Amino acid sequence: GGIIVHLNFRGMNEKLSLGGTIGKETTYFLSFINPWIWKDHVSLRGKLYQYHTQDPVYNYRYQENGFYIGTGFHKNNNHKYKLEIGAEIIDYYSISTNFVPKGTGYKFLKSKFNYQFDTRDIYIDPTNGQLFSISILPKYHLNNSKLSYYRTFLFNTYYFMLSEKLNNLILSLKSAALLQYSQSFPVFANVYLGGEDFIRGYSPNPK
Repeated sequence: GGIIVHLNFRGMNEKLSLGGTIGKETTYFLSFINPWIWKDHVSLRGKLYQYHTQDPVYNYRYQENGFYIGTGFHKNNNHKYKLEIGAEIIDYYSISTNFVPKGTGYKFLKSKFNYQFDTRDIYIDPTNGQLFSISILPKYHLNNSKLSYYRTFLFNTYYFMLSEKLNNLILSLKSAALLQYSQSFPVFANVYLGGEDFIRGYSPNPK
C-alpha cells in the first residue's frame, strides 16, 4: 500500500490524502481534514473510499463504496464531540455453496456521533487519567427498513502510575461494551468477540 499526503494544503494546516492498499484487504481513498476552521477546535473532514475483502468466517467477498463528511469541536480541555453523516453501498458474493447468496445494492444512509471525556496527562502512552468514549452509529437502509441497524459502542480506560522508579510502570484498566439492534441483521453486520476492538480472537466486521 501507499499514500500521498499534502500536510499543509492551501497553506492552512489542512491535510489532503490519496492512497490505497492491495492484498487480502484492498482499500482506495481520498480524504481531507481541516483541524481548525472556527472557534474552539471546530474541525471539518471528509472521505471518499472503496473497500473490499474476503470474510474469514462466512466465506464471502465484501465490497463497500461510500463517503462521509464530518465536524467536531472541543468544550474546555476534557470534552470532545464529533459528528459524521454519509452514505454507503454494500455488495457481497458467496464464494462457497453452503452459505450466503449473492447480495447487491445494500444502500445505507449512515451517521456517527462520538463523545469523549479525556483527562489523560499525555495522549500517547499516558501515565494517569481517564478516557471515556461513547459512539452512536445508526445505519438506515434506503430500500428495506428491516435491514437498518443501530450500534452503540462504549469504551472506558483508566491509567494509574504504579512506580516512577520501575521505568514508569503503568496500570491500565479497560472496559468495553457494544449494544446493537436490528429487525434483521445483514450477515456483514455481525460482530464477534475478539480482534482489535475486543479481547482476543477475531472480529471480521468490515469498517
